[in-house]
Amino acid sequence: MASHQTLRRLVYFAAIAQTGSIRGAAARLNLSVPVLSEALSELEAELGVSLATRTTRRFALTEAGVHAHAAAQRIIETAEGLTDLTSDAQPLVGTLAITLPVELAGFWLPERILAFRAAHPDVVFDIDVTDSVIDLHAGAVEVAIRADYVAPGASSRSSQNLPLVVVARAPVNVSPKGAVAGALIDSQLDRKLVATSPEGSPLPLHFFQTLRVTNRAAALGLARAGVGAVMVMRGSVEAELATGALVEVLPGFDFGSIDVMIRFRDRMPGKVARRFVASLDLGDGAA
Repeated sequence: MASHQTLRRLVYFAAIAQTGSIRGAAARLNLSVPVLSEALSELEAELGVSLATRTTRRFALTEAGVHAHAAAQRIIETAEGLTDLTSDAQPLVGTLAITLPVELAGFWLPERILAFRAAHPDVVFDIDVTDSVIDLHAGAVEVAIRADYVAPGASSRSSQNLPLVVVARAPVNVSPKGAVAGALIDSQLDRKLVATSPEGSPLPLHFFQTLRVTNRAAALGLARAGVGAVMVMRGSVEAELATGALVEVLPGFDFGSIDVMIRFRDRMPGKVARRFVASLDLGDGAA
């Protein structure tokens, strides 16, 4: 019986064969070229045949590679069909490892975990909370929930589109030309914030300094202490805005938004992973 590693290598090989190059398959699968090159070599070693001839200028399937590609396609289609055999009405069992940014973990994820576990109480979540982008193919994480920035006025690709807001502990003066009498707390020192007025006019903001803080929760904590202003998802500070514990910088202006996006580790994610992602109802945000 083929192992999960063999199935993964077959998926990678099928993508290489379809695109005609390792680089093309890497772009399609959102993987690095070395990862796919190694997977192809491992599959050749496992099968005991050369599947392709490759140089810096040319890539072509061998005769064995052509037959292997056809067989790989049949195996992949069969494996994908097997994941649908379980009834959708049947409670799920197992562990699902996910990763997501700190901010989403704080206010967006809890109600979705609770709703899913109400239907599937035997599913255990292993949650890695980090603002860093991890390599899905180097660990056990099966689903990455990621925040994708959407510029003011740009189209959203996900049904979960979360508006951004810039907040501080006390009102901050902003000149008509966008000079801000305060510091920006952000993960990037060169962040160029542009606020769009209710009338649609852009206003580039110029803070007198930027304090680099890589953790979003820590950045928000500093803003709460009065150190500076921070751009966050509105949903994470709704309660504080309502009580006045935090105030908006340029209320009514558009600072863009965040699309919640999904990345699976594999082309053939497990039943638990697929059902959990489906429960999030992200539209085109799941890929």
